[in-house]
Amino acid sequence: MNNELIKRLKDKNYVRAFGLMLLEEQECFRKVGKENCLHFDCSWIVPTATHWFPASTYAIKPDYQPEPEYRDWVIIYHSVSGFLGCSMSRGWMNLHELPSLPNFEGFYMPDPVVKDGHEYLFIGTVARNIAKGKTVYARFRK
Repeated sequence: MNNELIKRLKDKNYVRAFGLMLLEEQECFRKVGKENCLHFDCSWIVPTATHWFPASTYAIKPDYQPEPEYRDWVIIYHSVSGFLGCSMSRGWMNLHELPSLPNFEGFYMPDPVVKDGHEYLFIGTVARNIAKGKTVYARFRK
């Protein structure tokens, strides 16, 4: 999501009626969600309706932070020498080195039962899950 656009839409002096906003601005509000917005209807309140009113004014809450964007997931596997790790642009990285890399988010395993479709793993459980035949990934923020 565009951070400059979010910053602009947090400014109560900038925003205007929802129906008069650019489509890009309206889409940004929809992605942010009503729970992260203020609704002006004679006073600034948290919006409760499920739809956006074209004549109403909205602003993104000042403390709102967008979810970080992620790079593609990197699969963890055994190297020729038998160690767990992954191939990255800087070459082979052992499993224990990954958490010290910039923007490392965590180890994940696909899980359709969990809300976001993946389960967070501690480094100590990575080898156990790979031994069970499951696929484990390292994830990095952009």
